[in-house]
This record gives sequence, C-alpha cells and structure tokens, in this order.
Amino acid sequence: MRRALGASIFFDTDRADVRPDSQRALADLADALNAHPEISLVEVQGHADERGDDAYNVQLTRERAALVVSALVAKGVARERLHAAGYGARCPAQEACGRGSPSPACHVAAQWEKDRRVVFQVLEMGGAQLRGDLACRHGFDLIPDEDRPFQAR
Repeated sequence: MRRALGASIFFDTDRADVRPDSQRALADLADALNAHPEISLVEVQGHADERGDDAYNVQLTRERAALVVSALVAKGVARERLHAAGYGARCPAQEACGRGSPSPACHVAAQWEKDRRVVFQVLEMGGAQLRGDLACRHGFDLIPDEDRPFQAR
C-alpha cells in the first residue's frame, strides 16, 4: 500500500495524459485503494515543471490531477474518495529547487521530468483526519477549500 501511495504518475511536457511508463503505477494505486476502503479520502496533487507562466501551469496541473482521478474512478475507486488539486510549478519534486537561489541542477531536463507529476496525499483513514503539510509554502494558497481542514498550519 505504501509503495502504491508513494508512487508518482508522470507526464510529458505540456501534456495532461499519463505517460505509458506510469500506467502500471496508476493501476497499482487503484488496486491498493480498492483493497483498503479504510483510506476514505486522498488528495490527488498535480505538479508541473518551472517552464510556462504560473496561471498556465496551475491549470495544467489541475487537468492532470482531474485526469488521474477519472482514471482511478474508471478502475473502480469511488470518486468521493478523491480530491483533485493543482499546484502548478510551485512545489518542485526537490524541495531545494523551490527555494530562493536554487542550484543550476534545478533548471535541467532531468529535473523538469521529475517535476511533471501527480502525487497522492492521504487525508482521511479509518475515520480519522490526517493533518499535515499538503503543499509547500509557495503552493499553500492553491490548496482547495475542501482540503484546507487537513492542512497543519
């Protein structure tokens, strides 16, 4: 279960369709969620690389997250267990890349590939709300209203 929830779903540049090499991870996640109904709510978080303007990246990541939600629903996961959220490029995969003066390694194709992803944050399990950091500090204002009660801050 932990492996499935810890997986990332990856995307090509400027695309909202899941890459073929992420289809297995998506199927594994659906299987894990279907086998564990005690996980009652998951935020499906879309992220982008740093290229493109903020508004475009936020919209793209919302589309990516919504597409993953739809794919999970098509694999039998109840829609009410999933919330889609898009954080644009505000929360890169490597936390250091989101700080003031990031390393030149943050501005290369290999890093951008890691940044174009959807990840999963469990919000409710076994009837308990799990509070924590849903987004990095730069993405805090993009947390959906319905998910704000789960944010630790």
